[in-house]
Amino acid sequence: MALRTALYVAIILAVFALLGSLVLEAFGITLPALQLAGGVVVAHSGFGMITASPRLTDGERDHAVSKDDVSFSPMAVPLIAGPGAMGVVIALASRHPALADRAWIAVGGVLIGGLFAACLALGAPLVRRLGPTGVGAITRIMGFLILAIGAELVLHGVRSGLA
Repeated sequence: MALRTALYVAIILAVFALLGSLVLEAFGITLPALQLAGGVVVAHSGFGMITASPRLTDGERDHAVSKDDVSFSPMAVPLIAGPGAMGVVIALASRHPALADRAWIAVGGVLIGGLFAACLALGAPLVRRLGPTGVGAITRIMGFLILAIGAELVLHGVRSGLA
């Protein structure tokens, strides 16, 4: 399941790297607006990690528990390659429109998928060793860093919009 999740993440990020700017054009969304929205989503996710808020609704969680395969949903989408990740990839691709640059961004998405495969495959022993308090502490630290990344995206969007 870790490999399938990683494959889905890689495909989703690569597709948005190559075609995401078409989505912006189709809906008439500017890059600063995408950066602001993506920043808010990323910051919200980070804040949720700091405050230990659940990332899935009760209905989504119940459905995920009853599914045999959670690799696409909820793992790949929305947990890993969700709106925040898609927004970041689209923003990168919009700032670097050359096909070669977009291809490298897509390669980055594939590498991120591989990294997640390793993390998902090797994570269970680490989680057992850290225990609930260790996992909670790391989650909150990572949440703060993700919140800072979201704030940076918002600031970049504001600066771009005002320029």
